[in-house]
Amino acid sequence: MKQHEQFKNRLPIHEARSAIVEFLEQQRIMNVAVLGQDGFAVIDSIDYFYFMDQHIAIVPPMSKLANYLEDKSVFSGFIQEGFGKGAKKFYGQIECNRLTGDENFINELAKTNHMISKMKSHRAKFFQLNFLEATISLSHSEVYNIKNDLQPTFARFAPNGRERFENSRQVLMTYLDRNVIFSVLVEGDTYYCLAKSDSFKMEHIKAGNTCMIYDGKDNHFETVIEIVDDKKEEIFQKLVATNNAYFKENTGLVALTFKKSK
Repeated sequence: MKQHEQFKNRLPIHEARSAIVEFLEQQRIMNVAVLGQDGFAVIDSIDYFYFMDQHIAIVPPMSKLANYLEDKSVFSGFIQEGFGKGAKKFYGQIECNRLTGDENFINELAKTNHMISKMKSHRAKFFQLNFLEATISLSHSEVYNIKNDLQPTFARFAPNGRERFENSRQVLMTYLDRNVIFSVLVEGDTYYCLAKSDSFKMEHIKAGNTCMIYDGKDNHFETVIEIVDDKKEEIFQKLVATNNAYFKENTGLVALTFKKSK
């Protein structure tokens, strides 16, 4: 999905679970790292399934992990789909709960996946996975903490470790045939941001013309942007404090504000 479309289609948290379920249902491999006896990480891949609301892992006997993963073992898990900034990612600390391989959900899975029966005959280890700490990133602006039931909550940290804030994010502003990305602070229904005082969009803003704002799915509205330069230093410092400052210095900038339409 193109970056501009992400601003228009970003899901609110209460609607994100279906997208998370869809992503995990499509996965078949989870990368695993567990601490070995020599103090170095043992890294390999395991078969992973999200099926009938269960997180299932299968470890064949030839896997390097077969001697390390037992009942109640804890490992680091990682899944990535795609490349670059648009890649979807899952990562977390996960506990193994050993299964017999004859559970109902395993038998149901075997009806559509012949590998399951083969793994049983090869004495593979079956595990139900318990997410101790897990995060999923569907896009730059859709990062959630999840538990086993995949109900999302706002993730305080991005995959790169940067702290995130619910009221400090990026939105898309469009006017005429132009697209502009604003780093904004949101306080109630009021947005604050900064822009270069000599940028082309300032002519449009000073004339009192309307703009369209896209701040996620079902949050698109037309507005008039106002200049509030008395708040410039305050806005700049808040953007810096919330890791959302586009400009490195508060020089040659103008402070802007706009409200969400009622």
